[in-house]
Amino acid sequence: MKKFINAVACLALMVAMPMCVSSCSDDDDDDDSNSYAERTEALYDVIDVYINNVVYPTYTNLANATTELYDELTSLQTKLEAGTLTDGDVEDACDIFLEARAYWEKSEAWLYGPADVLGIDPHIDTWPLDRDELAQLLATETMRSRVYGDDVDIEDAIEYISEENGEVSHLGFHGVEFILFRDGEPRTAADLEGYETDDAFTANTVLGAYEVAYARAVAGDLRDWTSLLEYAWMGSQASSSHIARCTTRGFQVKLDGYSNFYGQEILNTGSSEYFATPRYTIATILVDGCSNICAEVADQKMGQPYRAAAGTATSAEKSDEEYVGKEYIESPYSHMSFTDFYDNICSIKNALYGNIDKTSPAANSIMAYLQSEKASLAEELEDDLDDALEALNDCINYGMAFVTIINSNDTKGMNYVAEAMDEITELDAMIQEVSDWISKN
Repeated sequence: MKKFINAVACLALMVAMPMCVSSCSDDDDDDDSNSYAERTEALYDVIDVYINNVVYPTYTNLANATTELYDELTSLQTKLEAGTLTDGDVEDACDIFLEARAYWEKSEAWLYGPADVLGIDPHIDTWPLDRDELAQLLATETMRSRVYGDDVDIEDAIEYISEENGEVSHLGFHGVEFILFRDGEPRTAADLEGYETDDAFTANTVLGAYEVAYARAVAGDLRDWTSLLEYAWMGSQASSSHIARCTTRGFQVKLDGYSNFYGQEILNTGSSEYFATPRYTIATILVDGCSNICAEVADQKMGQPYRAAAGTATSAEKSDEEYVGKEYIESPYSHMSFTDFYDNICSIKNALYGNIDKTSPAANSIMAYLQSEKASLAEELEDDLDDALEALNDCINYGMAFVTIINSNDTKGMNYVAEAMDEITELDAMIQEVSDWISKN
């Protein structure tokens, strides 16, 4: 099951944006505000900063990190087969995995476009991982022969697991996470030298070396699909090696009907049939992007398991065919769920600030624009953003993993989760208010 939530459906109202002058705005606290036309021009610069200073470098960093992860797992497999694997080698692979994971989570404030339309998001980031089906999959001789052994062609293995894995939760980040981590810690060299001991594998004998070979192929596929993200947004500005991976895999790299790569289409705002006005583009960034990930984190990533543990899930929710309740835990094996959620909100901050992980907004960022044109609204947005990050930081500092809190229904931990959900929901409402104000002014 994919965990994606549809964005608030308000953008259709913005396609035919009224071309009013400054007298029709509601600026009652900005006496020296710019005219509607001047703001329109300023928004083009905001869009440029967002694309070139945030989206592009984030996707390049992500593709670089997943490439490094694939290389590290290749090395890990070689050492395991040679009998020289150490715990430190496994820890190194785990560190690289977490670095790549952070880049992905910090990109989720712009899951619209290629990540959604080309199916990249569900392909690389679906949970919960079905361990029973993975055990059965890895026990089949067909899968074993395609990924494990001296005569395996790694390109064939990557394409095979990508297309014949049975279900996408076995792929991407969570397929690799399960093999590298258990109970919040890296697995040991001894673990991987022996047989899988997870309860789901009781009826299926699977050698650790086979799991590593499978993880390597999954990491190769992850590298390729994150390369597709970079290429689909950046076109020829993407890394040549990442473009080559997309060519090798035969990926569709432009959205149907688009003559340009997606990032260039957004940069062409005003002359693009898909992004007719800068206010429409900003609304896409804020609503389809930032608001959407707020809703996903608060209502589903945290909310679904929280409500199941608290006994507050509604009958309608529980009757949904995609409902899994307490099992709907992102990153349960690495115990990095709260960090994932924190990084998701950081992706919103980066989108608003026009830079990556800085403490103040860049010139011509969405936040700087708002500070100039509607300072009171900018202050409220900043406060809600800080409150959401602080609440998630409290969850991290509590020291108990999200999966443990949910499974034990730990009272104090549940309170921290509830507070974080509330703060993120408030941030979501403020982002929508900001989008509405920019659209009208």
